[in-house]
Amino acid sequence: MKISIVLFLIASLGVLAYSNSLGNDFIWDDNSFVVKNDFIKNLKFIPLYFVSKEALSEGGLAAENYRPFLPLTYALDYFFWKLNPLGYHISNLLFHIANSVLLFYLVLLLTGNRFTGLFTSLFFLTHPIQTESVSWISGRADVLFLFFYLAALIAYIRYTKEKHLFLYFGSLLLFSCSLLSKEMAASLPLIIILCDFFYTKKERIGLRAIRYFAFFLILEVYVILRFNIIGRLAQTGYWTGDIYTTLLTMAKGILYYIRLLIYPVGLCADYLRFPISCSVKEPQTFLSILAIMLLMAGAIKLAKKKRDIAFSIFWFFITLAPAVNIIPIKILIAERFLYLPSIGYCFVIAASIMSLSDKFKRTPILKHSFFYFATFLVCAYLYLTNLRNLDWSDEIVFWKKNAEIDPNNERAYYNLAVAYLARENNLDRAYEESRKALEITPQYSHPRIITASYYVQKSQFEDAVKELEYALDINPAFLQAHIFLGNIYAFRGKHDLAYNEYKKALAFNPDSLDPKIAIATLYLVKGDVDSGIREFKKILKEPPTYHSRPIYAAIYLRLGELYFSKGNNEIATRVWRKVYEDFKDQIWFNEISKFLIGKSGLEHLLQKTEPWQPKFKAICYYYIGVKKEMDKDFEGAKMYYRKSMDVATPTLAQIKMLVTKRLEKLEKNPSPDYKIVR
Repeated sequence: MKISIVLFLIASLGVLAYSNSLGNDFIWDDNSFVVKNDFIKNLKFIPLYFVSKEALSEGGLAAENYRPFLPLTYALDYFFWKLNPLGYHISNLLFHIANSVLLFYLVLLLTGNRFTGLFTSLFFLTHPIQTESVSWISGRADVLFLFFYLAALIAYIRYTKEKHLFLYFGSLLLFSCSLLSKEMAASLPLIIILCDFFYTKKERIGLRAIRYFAFFLILEVYVILRFNIIGRLAQTGYWTGDIYTTLLTMAKGILYYIRLLIYPVGLCADYLRFPISCSVKEPQTFLSILAIMLLMAGAIKLAKKKRDIAFSIFWFFITLAPAVNIIPIKILIAERFLYLPSIGYCFVIAASIMSLSDKFKRTPILKHSFFYFATFLVCAYLYLTNLRNLDWSDEIVFWKKNAEIDPNNERAYYNLAVAYLARENNLDRAYEESRKALEITPQYSHPRIITASYYVQKSQFEDAVKELEYALDINPAFLQAHIFLGNIYAFRGKHDLAYNEYKKALAFNPDSLDPKIAIATLYLVKGDVDSGIREFKKILKEPPTYHSRPIYAAIYLRLGELYFSKGNNEIATRVWRKVYEDFKDQIWFNEISKFLIGKSGLEHLLQKTEPWQPKFKAICYYYIGVKKEMDKDFEGAKMYYRKSMDVATPTLAQIKMLVTKRLEKLEKNPSPDYKIVR
């Protein structure tokens, strides 16, 4: 079998397996890693990826991991593709195909058998368990770290055969790159020892120890660097409260992982409700521990006679070790954690097929039947992968599938509710899904934001207030609930109560800009334009952190509007021009400012607005109304103000309070209980 044929097969089947994922949208954490991450939108920030935890993503994910190579690849994607998800999916697929090629070469180096290498590679390439790492843009960390991981291992194995120092130092460099892509690369030094034990000629232990020392030293340096950058090693506390019961639970998890590899049906992206173990006496826990012990014992027994199979079993357990919550991580079970360990499974299947084929080589029918079985397995995996790719197509489909697989996952229903708002502006469906989440877990405060929004849309303000007060009883520091409640009070003319809620939010979150903006906007709602200008200027005195740039762009839009309210259109235009000139990376606000200063027309802006999220659509329509009002087109202004009110958002946004004031002014009909137009 020629190498060119192998490469063609891997590339072709890779494209065939994942071609229907290339049109998928940004999903879940993609918003934090890509869409809202302003650090990837300018290549000048590349050095910051290595020294700043904020550069990894927008929001809380930035404080949990140190992976500087991840935003680097996103930045390169953004340079060519901006926010077109197609380019990011193509990159993931190319890395996955490259990993499959490297895996073929690795197995070929270890076994000298091209068919074993080919089948291992094809099983890995097409297995549906890989869809989370390949079809999900945020799975980039997996495909990226494995690329360097396999390359480092290949370089090391070649060094043991050829003794060229550049291969050894290349392996060390590639290992460093793998660690800087994802923490699961930490298993490589142990895998190197494993490879030496099974596949390298006998050497003095001292010589091997010298080789290993540099790898462990790099790992130690990485741990120190990670701790200094993000300030911790563990992402969270132990899931069950202590390490003992957490590891008991992970014993069940390991057996569940094996089940997913053997029978990859019912795949789910969020195993939030994976059952916790409290005692070794629980039957499922006891059987899981027993099965793990039997597998390890079997690997030890097979070490001499069936070294490929024994090596594969040890590979699985060693490479899975960083994800079994010895050092606690935020996720208990996740399919992406199998991206590297699944190589052990694929290798053991391929090695077993080749072993059986050799055993029956004098019986051609039986010999060929094993090859037919391998081909059938690849085709079955290919089919299941194609089906699973569809589940990642967009947020609604994605969370529907998660809720279908795990009907007791309240987070799936809440995220589905948010997706209905973001993609379809469908508050009724969002309300239904939020109620399902609350039926499962009444103490889950986030869905009450959606239900409160639904009540506001129905003008049932008292019910909305009760929902938010309940949410704040559960979590007094819930910033979004305080601001939403304040907005309702402000909307109904209860300005003192609104101010109190904003101050509470600020007391719990002194560094947050949201309550400061709410207080400044409240002055505008009250008609105290000068105080509003003063408060916004106070915020703008502090230079923005990079992730706060969209907030600053929004503040400048609001400040220009305040000057317009004072009748000073010239200063208003000057302030809006600053958004156009200084915030070109803020696509939504930059487009609005371009329209406000006359650099683009209404038709162009509306065309750009079409794919925007509801929050930004509401803001856009509002500022079209402001521009119409500036141009004395009062009927046009009222039309766009109402369009802004029509957009359903997760909370009663402050922009809608401003819409109400503008409409009251234009219609000469003030009404504190103004109903939101649906």
